Amino acid sequence: MVVKRQVEVDYYEQMRALKHCYDEINEEVILLKSRMHALLHLSFPEPEKLITLSSALFLNIVQLYPHLALLLAHSKVVIKNRLKANTRKNLSLVRAEVKAEVLLEVAHNIMVITISELVMRIHNRLVQTFRKK
Repeated sequence: MVVKRQVEVDYYEQMRALKHCYDEINEEVILLKSRMHALLHLSFPEPEKLITLSSALFLNIVQLYPHLALLLAHSKVVIKNRLKANTRKNLSLVRAEVKAEVLLEVAHNIMVITISELVMRIHNRLVQTFRKK
């Protein structure tokens, strides 16, 4: 009986230690995912409109096109074919084409906003410069 009790105590201590390790690793994974999503948000503003952030497809897109501006250098057909070729899961050509269209639309919209913001900042700086004189 005493030996059996000691085995049970040892087992529960091991399980408690393993759970503690699991919790630490899980917290680290959550922290790293949070940091990754924050960094991805810099490259892909409003990424939730594109695809699920934790999906393999989204990570493949980021590997192929680290910034949305890089999408604008390619046609929809090229993007579709690259998505299809670089995705392990069975991505249909129709779905790849839809993703390519959405990516190009978002890239175009973001670049238009970025350029208009840049023009507005230059304009405001020029106005401030002339007002000072």
